[in-house]
Amino acid sequence: MEDQKQIEAVLAGDRDAFSPLMDRYYSMVYHVCLNMTGNVPDAEELAHDSFVEAYLKLGQLRDPERFAGWLKMLTLNVCRMWYRRNQQRFVELDDDQVAAVEDDNSDQSIYLKMSHGISTLSAPHRLVLLLHYYEELSYDEIATFLEVSKGTVMSRLHRARQALKEVMEQMDEYEETPAVPDDRFKEVVQAEIAVLLKMFHDEPNALERLTVVLKKLPERLLELIITAEDTIGNLAILLPHLGNDAIDITIDCCFSDKEPQASNGRQILERYAARCGTIGHRDGMHDMASRDAYALLDRIIQHPADEAVKAKILLALAEASEQTCLSVLFMNTLLCYADAAFPMLMERFESEDTRSPWVIQSLVKTGAPFGKKLSEMLQSGDVNRQAMGLIGFEAIARSVCSPWLNGLSREQYLNDLRTSEKWPPVSSMDIGIDLIAEMTRETAAIVTNGSADLKGHAVRVLGYLKAGEYSSIIRDSLKDDDLNTRMAAIFALSEIGDTASADALIGRARNSEGSEQAAAAAALGRLQIGHAEHLLVEMTGNREEQVREAAVVALGEMGTVSSQVVLQELMRGTDRRLQKTAAKVVFGGVRRKKPEMSDLQRRLAEKRRKVNPIAVISPDAVLRFGLTEMRSYDEREVTERIAKVCSDYCATRRYMVELGLMSRSNGVYEFTESGKSAWRVEQFICEHYLGTRA
Repeated sequence: MEDQKQIEAVLAGDRDAFSPLMDRYYSMVYHVCLNMTGNVPDAEELAHDSFVEAYLKLGQLRDPERFAGWLKMLTLNVCRMWYRRNQQRFVELDDDQVAAVEDDNSDQSIYLKMSHGISTLSAPHRLVLLLHYYEELSYDEIATFLEVSKGTVMSRLHRARQALKEVMEQMDEYEETPAVPDDRFKEVVQAEIAVLLKMFHDEPNALERLTVVLKKLPERLLELIITAEDTIGNLAILLPHLGNDAIDITIDCCFSDKEPQASNGRQILERYAARCGTIGHRDGMHDMASRDAYALLDRIIQHPADEAVKAKILLALAEASEQTCLSVLFMNTLLCYADAAFPMLMERFESEDTRSPWVIQSLVKTGAPFGKKLSEMLQSGDVNRQAMGLIGFEAIARSVCSPWLNGLSREQYLNDLRTSEKWPPVSSMDIGIDLIAEMTRETAAIVTNGSADLKGHAVRVLGYLKAGEYSSIIRDSLKDDDLNTRMAAIFALSEIGDTASADALIGRARNSEGSEQAAAAAALGRLQIGHAEHLLVEMTGNREEQVREAAVVALGEMGTVSSQVVLQELMRGTDRRLQKTAAKVVFGGVRRKKPEMSDLQRRLAEKRRKVNPIAVISPDAVLRFGLTEMRSYDEREVTERIAKVCSDYCATRRYMVELGLMSRSNGVYEFTESGKSAWRVEQFICEHYLGTRA
């Protein structure tokens, strides 16, 4: 009865009444699509098409009480058309060949697990199982559907059952299964319905899915963009679904010198970028930009527009995106057009009151050009420009002096450079060793002779640089009247490992309070000043919580037998917070500074790492360094290549298929269209950006 009421409301013109029907049935529709396709991205696309098709054909439903069975039949036909485009031709499936939907009272976890197991089978085996057991077709009906003999159907069904049994037996009891579409699913369906109703307001009988309309009349999209004042948001939502041709038309508008298509096109792409997001969570896999992001970048890269124009669009897209790994992807693509990108990034850097972290990180990755600009700022004598220079130089210092740079293989270095979301491991040679030394001298000059407002920041930068040659002026800063400068000096002395400042730091730990006292305690621990241990024990009884916790962590850094005894006592004490901190120090360990490696050790480590994987589970790293050719791969070769990049090659290989980057049939792996887009983008970045830093 609920279905009937809502269907009647939709037919009467209440578009919102379709939403409860999607809520009720999208799980059923999605899982039919997932079982048919074997991967999440295609399943989401087909589920979208099924609901749009259902809305457009709702008037053809004779019996609203059979909506569920009708919807399932329609979904199966949408999947059949998809399979026909991607595999082979089929005959039409009649309405009376599809069984009515039965109530599913089975354990949903078993159902989802079974769905996941079926999705791993080859396409012929998957289809014959689904048609026989899920759709209850007879052998003869399946033979007609697949255009094969009845004997072939029976043989495939037997082999499919055996294959599924083996998969289910090997599957971990708690193995993740693909999730149903997220809350944005309805939004995309409703956006397409809204656009279609606007397009065909005067001719409602001509309604067809938008992909069908644009395939026949691509110029209709240009008309929509030009008149898109009230549909910009909907077009941005739909653009990934509409495919490459639609993206190309929108990009053409962005690069046009005509209005309003240029401004409307830019707005659509920026909103598109903001929605791209990341792929769904997978255990053990680092964040990866969605296939929508790769599709957009692929079309921009291939567009014949001038590099400066592309760089301008990429800059806008990076600013529009909020997901961190997504911004990093746009940023890396932007840096492929370095000559055009650098002046734009510098303009942003110099004009912003609060500088965007990703703009600074992008500039750090440009290397020497950014360093030269910063050197000019530090020498300018203008306080505001010197402050700007210190911000940039701090970013360089934190990147160049990253502790994980030591011993990295070339592939690991390039992978970290491509994916790091903060403080990318930039080589000092990219900036210029002499240039870094020059900026370090200028920073030290600000400490001794510059503005008092800049002194603390300059001291901190010297700490990040590990500039031990300036330890004396940093020690002098411990006596400064300004708290921020003293705090910066405490930090810097611990960073450069200046044990000669032990007595001065002990004095700060005894005679200061609050954050300064806590910082001094932390520095004593990091420097492992043995004769300060008694003082640190006293500080565990300090009235201020931050001081007590800093003292406990510092004792853990000491690593002596006596400090361990104190920590054990604290774990048995009454202060619950100190108990927790002490336990974390004792059992969780304190991250110690990585020891410096000799040149010989570094060379041996690099030689050793060359045969080691650079990631655990990382499909995008595989696209960069594993599958370096756009071609088919048999199972053995694809496994060997993935294993050289990812330690968990089985999960990575499975995700490559599940995420729609590759398809697998008869032991052969092929790139899907989405996989080809992602591959081209990653290889473009390797060639035009990472290749310049090798």
